Amino acid sequence: MSHDEYAARFGSDAIATGAPASSDDGALRAAPEERTADSSGGAAPQRDPVGGTPWHQALWAQTDGRGTYVPTRFGDANLGYSHYASRHNLTTMAPFRVIPNTTRPIVDQGSHIEYQALLTDLSNGSIKIRVRIVTQAASRTDDGRYVTPDGRNVGTITAYCEGVTKCPSWVNQIS
Repeated sequence: MSHDEYAARFGSDAIATGAPASSDDGALRAAPEERTADSSGGAAPQRDPVGGTPWHQALWAQTDGRGTYVPTRFGDANLGYSHYASRHNLTTMAPFRVIPNTTRPIVDQGSHIEYQALLTDLSNGSIKIRVRIVTQAASRTDDGRYVTPDGRNVGTITAYCEGVTKCPSWVNQIS
């Protein structure tokens, strides 16, 4: 995908906004995290085996190019980090760095917004895998089972590598 095609599809030129640049070793790299006033940053959290962390605790957050606040909450078996880390083997926050550079999400239907991160081979620009990030831009889920106590968006429902049930382990090595 050329830079112009990327900008036309996602509303931002990755090179101009600090997304991956080539490296001497040709290794995959994610864009440096774009911090916003809402970002908590940091490494991927460990899953809580005893369930002591409330589902609504925000682990990190970004704001997309349109101003939509997108937190990733600790979650549980149905949504958030706990859901996608277990079910889809995605523990890195690297793919979420696409959100601040996005002005046109891949799906935008009311409060249902989906973003797509393209993980590429820097030596030749080929797409290695696509990561889909499914979010809820409302303070409650569509079924009403989850309501955020802070009144902010629920945020990440799930994230996964397209075409596979579990992301390959190399995806979690991207820094």
